[in-house]
Amino acid sequence: MGGSLYIYLLHHSCILIDKPDSAWYRQAMLQCPVCAHALVHSKGKFSCEQLHVFDCAREGYVNLLLLRTGTPRVRGDAKPMLVARRDFLQQGCFDFLFTQLVHAARKILTQTSDQTSVLDIACGEGALIGHLRTELLQLSAGSAAERRFYAVDVSKDALKMAARTHKGCQFALANVHQHIPLLDRSIALITAVCAPRNFAEFSRILADNGKIMIVIPTPRHLNQLRSFTKLLGIEEEKEQKIIESAKGLRLIERIEIEDNRELNNAMLQNVMTMTPNFWHREQEMNLPEALSLTFSFKILTFEICERSK
Repeated sequence: MGGSLYIYLLHHSCILIDKPDSAWYRQAMLQCPVCAHALVHSKGKFSCEQLHVFDCAREGYVNLLLLRTGTPRVRGDAKPMLVARRDFLQQGCFDFLFTQLVHAARKILTQTSDQTSVLDIACGEGALIGHLRTELLQLSAGSAAERRFYAVDVSKDALKMAARTHKGCQFALANVHQHIPLLDRSIALITAVCAPRNFAEFSRILADNGKIMIVIPTPRHLNQLRSFTKLLGIEEEKEQKIIESAKGLRLIERIEIEDNRELNNAMLQNVMTMTPNFWHREQEMNLPEALSLTFSFKILTFEICERSK
């Protein structure tokens, strides 16, 4: 057993863990949700110097969600939503989006020397962060061993599925609206695809030369499907409202991408099930046997305007 031992006393229990070496301390990125110190992993647990200990689930993710009295629970994706999205993505329907995000991420990470870690917000079943890891580890700039991939979600079902599939990423249960359990200025790239946004936390964890990529649907997204069933509407002036809410950040790039896919009835059912429309869909949906459907997104890239040292 390398190094000395720390004895952690928590709720009258004695927990022995290896004291990590200095390299572990330097590389630690997860943040304790109680005291904000760095969390270090050892023997299936994350712990900080203030003796707060968090067990990893057997699937591999860590629960860093603090339930505060009076705070309403946030509903994450249900298991049927996750299975439908996994099946949908396995058909390559969002490859055009993932390809664009990987291209942008490569450009961003080759320009960042101090930090090379990536965080995906509301990761769901983990398809995007897994894809980013597979592609970005091939970058020649920087050491692949130093490039780390993190993802957070509020759904335990999502993290169970993600952690089982994407072993090289670190997943954490967290409520993005409250706290993102990463250290200050530790992340080079944040991705948020149709995900909740907390720009105060994004700015806190973003490295000085880091970037945030926000993906939102355009009004044309899934437009043909609206003739057959009720869908959640796209918020008017959504882009402008996001820009105005991104205090301390500036928009540096706006890209609009679109693709049309011929989907059979089973795939259309997956589209209806994998999104928040699942919670609002009609009991009986009269979906066609096949339909050419538009997928349309904007990618908004932000960076820090200025920050105090």
